[in-house]
Amino acid sequence: MSVAEQAVDLLREHMERTAEFVTRAPGRVNLIGEHTDYNDGFVMPIATDLATYAAAAPRDDSRVRAFTAAMAETVEFSLDDLTPQGDGHWSNYLRGVAWSLREERVELRGVDVAITSDVPLGSGMSSSAALEVSWALALLAAVGVAMDEKRLALLCQRAENDFVGMRCGVMDQLASVLGRADQAVLLDCWTLSYELVPVPADRVAVVVMDTGKPRALVDSEYNLRRQQCEEASRILHVRALRDVTPEDLEEASERMSGVVYRRARHVVTENERVFEVADALREEDFERAGWLIDQSHDSLARDYEVSCPELDLICEVARAQEGCFGARLVGAGFGGCAMALVDVAAVDTFCPAVKVEYDARSEYQASVFAVLASDGAGRLI
Repeated sequence: MSVAEQAVDLLREHMERTAEFVTRAPGRVNLIGEHTDYNDGFVMPIATDLATYAAAAPRDDSRVRAFTAAMAETVEFSLDDLTPQGDGHWSNYLRGVAWSLREERVELRGVDVAITSDVPLGSGMSSSAALEVSWALALLAAVGVAMDEKRLALLCQRAENDFVGMRCGVMDQLASVLGRADQAVLLDCWTLSYELVPVPADRVAVVVMDTGKPRALVDSEYNLRRQQCEEASRILHVRALRDVTPEDLEEASERMSGVVYRRARHVVTENERVFEVADALREEDFERAGWLIDQSHDSLARDYEVSCPELDLICEVARAQEGCFGARLVGAGFGGCAMALVDVAAVDTFCPAVKVEYDARSEYQASVFAVLASDGAGRLI
């Protein structure tokens, strides 16, 4: 049974409703461009074949009943009373998206919904964005409203920023809606313009390596990094770090603390790496793309300080395997996932080899698997 079919069955089992529509929104893996999105910079994610599904049936009132398989829990709330719940409850993502749509004058109606997903939670593959987008599509389907992809992504980002309280950039939501099969999305997070870059599935694989270590300190440290980048922008008299060249940064280095300088150096150099990796992929120069991915991890570990021993270890193990072009952490850091760019012919040996060695050298158990670049979010039925 597929993950989508599970959602349909769970709606029938827990709410005695027949799904009138099913929506899908994928998680993402970012090939390059980490912690650049909230600096209005450049990123290059793929939407993956792992996704979140919402099977829903409209109601005749303003109530929402939502069951999630991940938590084995049902919540109920009114669309007329959208306030955040304490302790970071998962339903805040649902409430926040509804609030954001209401802020845009979208007239909503209640729904019964069952949510399933095969996007790993809290691992750096944007399970939250996949939930937000799939739920937003379900709410829109219930009232027969279509919405532009970019507008939809921005509304979901606002829900996470202003309702949930996580000051994420817009990359995760846009990757979920703009993704295409066998393509990466080279996205300008300021203009929201984008182009597609080939990731040929017959030549190269994207492998996710979940360290098994829960991400720690993510919210507080993530927000602190954002504040440090904003401080660097003020010192440099620019709107955001995407407007800074390496030469600009070096000239201003004596006017900022060492920590703020290193944070800015990561962002500035990472923006350059995005375009270099895009060029390498277009030329099918996977060795160079992998070298740049390695450089990204080293910058994230040294300058941005968002790595941890487990992420460093799994990247080290991956790089030692035959067929690995490069490896780096993905997402906010401090645990969760890394990714590797791997020769497709080596994937079947690469994945178990990384797991065996990492598990032997770590107190955690890794999960290592290839993902495919997939189409973005939409309605299945």
